[in-house]
Amino acid sequence: MKRSGLAFGLTMALTATSGRAEEVPAEPVVVLVYGATDEFGLRLEAELRSIGVKVEPRRHAARTQPPGTIAVVTVSRRGGRRVEIRMGGHPSMQGEADLVVSVDDVSDPLGSIQAAERVRAAFEPLALRPPSVEPAPEPVFEIVTPPPALPSSPPPWPSPPPPASPGIVIELGVDGRLPRWPAPPPLPSREGGAFGLSAGLGAMFGSQGPSMETTLSFVAAPVRWFRVEPFVTVPLLPSVFEDDAGVAEVYAGALGVRVGFTVLEVSFFSLALGGGVEALWLRAVGEPAAGYVGTTEDAFTGAVFADLSPRFAVLGPLSLVPRATLGVALAPADVVFDGETVGVWGMPFGDLNLAIEATWSP
Repeated sequence: MKRSGLAFGLTMALTATSGRAEEVPAEPVVVLVYGATDEFGLRLEAELRSIGVKVEPRRHAARTQPPGTIAVVTVSRRGGRRVEIRMGGHPSMQGEADLVVSVDDVSDPLGSIQAAERVRAAFEPLALRPPSVEPAPEPVFEIVTPPPALPSSPPPWPSPPPPASPGIVIELGVDGRLPRWPAPPPLPSREGGAFGLSAGLGAMFGSQGPSMETTLSFVAAPVRWFRVEPFVTVPLLPSVFEDDAGVAEVYAGALGVRVGFTVLEVSFFSLALGGGVEALWLRAVGEPAAGYVGTTEDAFTGAVFADLSPRFAVLGPLSLVPRATLGVALAPADVVFDGETVGVWGMPFGDLNLAIEATWSP
């Protein structure tokens, strides 16, 4: 009976030991999107790896993320240097960033290091290393003989506690390291300025008929949400007025300035509302019918307008800007054939323009 009881106890101990599952929690993954030659992106990747985060570097953002993704970190150059952090296993690439950290100047080592440390501090609570799993000790069987009973004696008087000695006590953290001071909150992102150039083709329409022109402009953005854009418009195809007396081709050039206010900005898309004023030069070239005499006339006027400007980031500093404009001439120009008005230029007019814009941050 004693041998069978010992064999039963040994079998149960071995079964309990062999059935213990060794589970290792998965490593958190951070998808880091930055350019191939971006020195700040390389620094940020090293900072995240230093706290135990598995980093997957990418060159372009994607909707599908690897298993275990806790955040997508994008190093952006658009609208000022900054780092956009979107938390979650499958963050939407179109939504607002959960955290934005500005990087004023990557050539400044101190500013670049401080920005990388603020991003690292955001991931400190999530960057827990998986604990090491030690093998279970083998069962040890030992025959224990109880000690002989001692004669009863009165309990001893409790010894007084040792006197407290003055000194410095350092408490270590759970992982054997000194506890960290809580990370400071991220600094608010400062609105960065930008400047650039824009060139595009447009089509004008209205009571004067259709025409085409090209527009060149200089872009100045002292802050991200406000833009000033001086421009010049050069006519390519004229508006045509026709009557029995002949044909008049009207060319319209302009020199003006527009302002814009950004009302929506998400990821690679922004939307601006604005308007402006312009000085207009009109030239009418007459081609008379038989029996009439044609002349070439010049006129000058002004106009005010309002516009809607979506902006799509394409590659690096380049953006695609389709613009819709509605305006009215302050002094409309009449086109007259043989004493009769055959058309009025500028009451009102619309313009559709498609431009390529390149902007840089100083």
